[in-house]
Amino acid sequence: MITVTASIIGFFLGFSLLFITSRLLKSFSLEEGFKPLTMLHLPKFPKTLAPASLHAKRFRRLWLRLVGQSIIYGMIFALAFAVLFALLPAWQATFLALMLVTVALAGLIDLKAWLLPDFLTIPLLIAGFATAYFFQPLVTMEESIMGAIYAYFLPLLTALFMQKYKSNPLGGGDVKMMAALGAWLGFELFNTVLVISFLFFLYLVWQRKSKVAPFGPALAPAVLLTVIGKVLLDSLG
Repeated sequence: MITVTASIIGFFLGFSLLFITSRLLKSFSLEEGFKPLTMLHLPKFPKTLAPASLHAKRFRRLWLRLVGQSIIYGMIFALAFAVLFALLPAWQATFLALMLVTVALAGLIDLKAWLLPDFLTIPLLIAGFATAYFFQPLVTMEESIMGAIYAYFLPLLTALFMQKYKSNPLGGGDVKMMAALGAWLGFELFNTVLVISFLFFLYLVWQRKSKVAPFGPALAPAVLLTVIGKVLLDSLG
C-alpha cells in the first residue's frame, strides 16, 4: 500500500515540476530572492485573444507540450518513488525521494535561467549531512563529508584550470550543487554521476547547437539513474 501511495505522490510531484519552475522564475527576481506567496497563481490565456486567433492556438500548443512533458516527468518519478519505497525503509526512501525532486527542480531552473539558486543548493548540502548522520540511506557520515569535500574541490580546481581557455567555465551554483551531491552520494557514486552527467551534457550541447550549456539539467537525470541503480543493485546483492 505504501508503494502505491508513494507512486501517486511521485507522479504528482513530477507532474508539478515544470509548473513550479515556471512560477518560481516569474515570482522572484534572481537578485532579490524567493517570494513564495506569489508562486501559486494558475497561468491563464489572455481574455482579449479570440479563440481562433493564432496567439490562442500557439498558447494551446504550448499547454499541450507542457502537459505532455509533465506527464512524462510524473511517470518517471512515480516509478522512482515506487522503487525507493519498495526496497528501502520508509525514512530512507522519503529523504532520497525529496533529494531527487529537489535536484530535478534545480536542474529545470538552471535550464531556464542558467542559475542554481542558493535556496536549493545550500539546504540540500545540509540535508545531505543530516540524512547521512541519522539514516545513512547511501553513505555514512564520514563518507558524506569526504564526498562533499571531493565534490567541491574537483570542479573548483577544474574550473581554475579551464579558466586559461574559457572564462567562467563553471558557476558558483554548479560547485555548490556538486558539493551537495557529494554529501548525499559519497565519493564513488558521485564519480558515477559525473560520468553519466557528462553524456547528458554532450546531448544538451548538441541539442542547442552551441559550445555551452547549463550543467544542472545534466546532473539531474544522472543523479536519478545513479540512485535508483544503486538501490536496485543493493537489493539484488
